[in-house]
Amino acid sequence: MRLLERKPGGDLCLTKDLANNIPPYAILSHTWGNDEEEVTFDDINAGTGKEKPGYQKLEFCAEQARRDNLTHFWVDSCCINKSNFTELSEAINSMFRWYEKAAQCYVYLTDVSTATQPRDEWELAFRNSRWLTRGWTLQELLAPSSVDFFARDGTRLGDKKCLLQVVHEITGIATLALRDHQSLQNFSVEERFKWARNRQTTKVEDLVYSLLGIFDVSIPIIYGEGKEKAKRRLRNEIQSTTGSHGNGESSRGTVERKSNGGPPPATRRRDSNMGRSGLLRSFRERRDAECYRCGASSHLLPDCYAREDTVLLARMRRRIAGTCTNCGLDTHWKDGCKYDDLM
Repeated sequence: MRLLERKPGGDLCLTKDLANNIPPYAILSHTWGNDEEEVTFDDINAGTGKEKPGYQKLEFCAEQARRDNLTHFWVDSCCINKSNFTELSEAINSMFRWYEKAAQCYVYLTDVSTATQPRDEWELAFRNSRWLTRGWTLQELLAPSSVDFFARDGTRLGDKKCLLQVVHEITGIATLALRDHQSLQNFSVEERFKWARNRQTTKVEDLVYSLLGIFDVSIPIIYGEGKEKAKRRLRNEIQSTTGSHGNGESSRGTVERKSNGGPPPATRRRDSNMGRSGLLRSFRERRDAECYRCGASSHLLPDCYAREDTVLLARMRRRIAGTCTNCGLDTHWKDGCKYDDLM
């Protein structure tokens, strides 16, 4: 990911693309205006765009980050080179994690004019804010541990904790999920889909792609496929990686029944892939043990029936996460993985 920072002269600039040693950063959550109103990746690199309405949001985020002793911040409109589809696809699949790891998340509400009036007056504008109806802002609400809401003039309205009941009433999202994103896996697939039911995005496929982090899965980004095809691929990936059929039930029993008859020829693994039994035993003893091939926690390598595209997606998730593409640990890279012979 790239981050924004201020030059000594006051202008904003982008860091290089960072994979490791990412400094603490703030992150902005906002609603987009028209495309020509937002500051772009090219604007930042060219030192232009200051006259655009969207530049005010960047200035707000920079100043608020400075007050919170943060020198770096991230804004989706200009920190992604959207002309590079590979980079855009990686960003979409990484977005939830980027918000999750942010030191602070600032929600900038352009349609809430001021917080200097009594709460019952600005709260009405807050309840009707466009931000609460957009698709991408769902993960931006759930992923960060620290979320602060600000009016258009930069006045702080409160954080996610003190506005918890109001946000719950507006969105229908369970308070447990709002308090702790680690609890998301405790909610059924259908419950999580329900949170996004009435939200809107500019591109119909984004209604699906904006949910990837909420289900902790990755899929290839294919604009033009339509909402239903994207949703079908998402459900297939959820079932493949988590064992859920969409109703909260596990498919582990299905996997175990299949294993009695042996793997299909197309997915049968070479005996040599099993490697040394000691390594396999040590893997099974890991508390976070999951299948090397597909990343599922419902089975281990000998019982894996994942399709090859699922295997490639699992490796892509690990690569995006900056971990070993073989086993998922963050203590080494693939070249130094002692489990390599088990692949």
